[in-house]
Amino acid sequence: MVAKVDARTYLSPTLVLLALDWKDATSHADFLGFAIKRTPGFYGEPESWLPNRINFQPQEKSAVDTPSNQAPIQKFMWWDARFGSDHSPSKDYEYTIYPVCGTPARFSIVNAAETKVNVSLPEHSVKGVGTWFNRAVVSSQAFSRLLKDMGLT
Repeated sequence: MVAKVDARTYLSPTLVLLALDWKDATSHADFLGFAIKRTPGFYGEPESWLPNRINFQPQEKSAVDTPSNQAPIQKFMWWDARFGSDHSPSKDYEYTIYPVCGTPARFSIVNAAETKVNVSLPEHSVKGVGTWFNRAVVSSQAFSRLLKDMGLT
């Protein structure tokens, strides 16, 4: 039997941090990382794969985001900061997390080990305590792109 991915979420109004583990990883020499799907997706899409800029080729300055089902996330934590104008407080999201095994040229998603986690983003202000900015959002490339799109950089 294949072990399911273990996942824990940490939430803010504009960020979901996913902490990941797969106990079977040590028994799979070909374990490459994780593919993560979000429902609902980005920009009104019903679902989207979380993006990754790192694949198995040398990274170029002109690297673009690639869906994680095509460029698996090679870390055990990942954050989703893609909550644009369609984000509303307390919106519910589902993340489906899959291990990916194989070789960089030919890999596959391990569907039997998928894990689903549901989150509801908190309000910006709860019981008089507000979260409006945090270091992760400020440092994220998603936030930089949002500022550029708004003409603020």
